Amino acid sequence: MALKDTHHGGYTFADLAIVPRLAPVAPEGVELGSRLTNTLHLGLPLVASPMDTVTDAAVARRLASLGAFAVLHHNYPSLDDQVAAVREVAQAASEAPGATRLAGRLAVGALVPTDPLALTRIERLVEVGVSLVAIDSIHVTPHRHVETLRAIKSRFPDLQVMSGNVVHAEDCRILIEQGADCIRLGYGSGSVNDGLLVLGMGRPLARSIAECAPVCHRAGVPLVADGGIHSSGHVALACALGADAVMLGRMFAACSGTPGTFELNERGELIKHYRGMSRQELIDDGMPAEGRDLELRCSGTLEELTQRLSVNLRNSVARAGCRRLSDLFAASEVELLTQAARQELGSGS
Repeated sequence: MALKDTHHGGYTFADLAIVPRLAPVAPEGVELGSRLTNTLHLGLPLVASPMDTVTDAAVARRLASLGAFAVLHHNYPSLDDQVAAVREVAQAASEAPGATRLAGRLAVGALVPTDPLALTRIERLVEVGVSLVAIDSIHVTPHRHVETLRAIKSRFPDLQVMSGNVVHAEDCRILIEQGADCIRLGYGSGSVNDGLLVLGMGRPLARSIAECAPVCHRAGVPLVADGGIHSSGHVALACALGADAVMLGRMFAACSGTPGTFELNERGELIKHYRGMSRQELIDDGMPAEGRDLELRCSGTLEELTQRLSVNLRNSVARAGCRRLSDLFAASEVELLTQAARQELGSGS
């Protein structure tokens, strides 16, 4: 559904609420299937962010088995290591019902930089069964994003490409015209991104989705909302505003078994060190570092998190008056809240 008659300006998920309706079906009867691209379908609309403290081959394999998806980062010691990680997932055996597959294999994505060697990298990734490549245009030569997308689709016309990050409707249109199979939406709203502080720029993700979703939907190109999603309620709101899937960094990073360092603090709590990918050692010379680090309290396993999210999301869809997640955009209503309304509804974030 599209927000109607709202003022021009930024608003976040905390400023919005889905209007409850009579539920047409019990929560367990809600269908959560969605599209990441027109050929890559998900049982759960959840995508793990390509970050070195979020996703590795083991995480990608587990999420694909659960019906979700992961994009592997490119901060491996070498290209050989990224290729090996993709191969490990794509060639893994899984009998899990509802697993995310493409061409009979467990599905896995890989982030690729916008550099002259991108096509050589992609050729090797395709050889081992990568399902999708996502173009990294935040950390590496962002001005080359469009030409990289054009070159990839020319060389590998059947390869699924996630393009972004963008936050403006006109940029979505440009990327779609160049052949993007999925638009990655979000800039500055991630919990380990200081884009507003460093560069004075960014856009709240909720506002970005509301503006960009109509462009993507008219073109039949799915969009994934990336950044600033910290709860199951945010996932539901993102889908109600028009996202086909959400990309999660912080929420997955806090799960046990994800890559990175876990240690006990003085209170005996298991703490994860979550690191932004726009940190200085990972970006091109001359580009400002926007990434920072956070300490996260371990929230359980990936399986426990995806179960909680799926249960809560099914309840959200049913209570919005819908039977399927895919109906949420067209059939639900989202209201912009005043400060007093937020207080009444108990939203303090």
